[in-house]
Amino acid sequence: MSGAAYSGLTYVLLVAAAAALIAGGLLFDTIDWTPWLLLLAVGVALAWLFRQVLGRMQARVRDAAAAQTGLAPEHAPGGGFVWLAVPAWTIGLGLCLNRVADGSPPEEHASEVVQLTNGKTPRITIRDFRPGGDTISFRRSGSPIAGARVGQAITVVAHRGLFGWAWIATIR
Repeated sequence: MSGAAYSGLTYVLLVAAAAALIAGGLLFDTIDWTPWLLLLAVGVALAWLFRQVLGRMQARVRDAAAAQTGLAPEHAPGGGFVWLAVPAWTIGLGLCLNRVADGSPPEEHASEVVQLTNGKTPRITIRDFRPGGDTISFRRSGSPIAGARVGQAITVVAHRGLFGWAWIATIR
């Protein structure tokens, strides 16, 4: 029983640490990777600043996991997840705030489909509407313009974002 409990608890803790990253990527994503990297740096800095508190939390999680699984505390799961959760949740919450608390009006931008790729993960590439931008690429399967053709004119509706990290509301 301790093996199954150990494995189940490990997966629960992993999902709890990664849930914010998954939500950030699926629901609140931005156009660029810069916000992700910046928020990762902030999360790592927060973990370092609060390392004493996190160390105590790590011991509590490990002791609780040991009580649940019947293992010795040094072999119980959960300790490392405390350290992973801080940067992961910093990224997820930062991306969420950028989008949910954004009061900027929608801005329409003209663009065009530049490339379509097929294969395991079909992608669509459009011309970047921002000054100095090149292209933006994303999966075709979830795109509102999945049936587009190369050279087709499209309209990108975007918002500036609370922190200035642009995000696409829709493409038509």
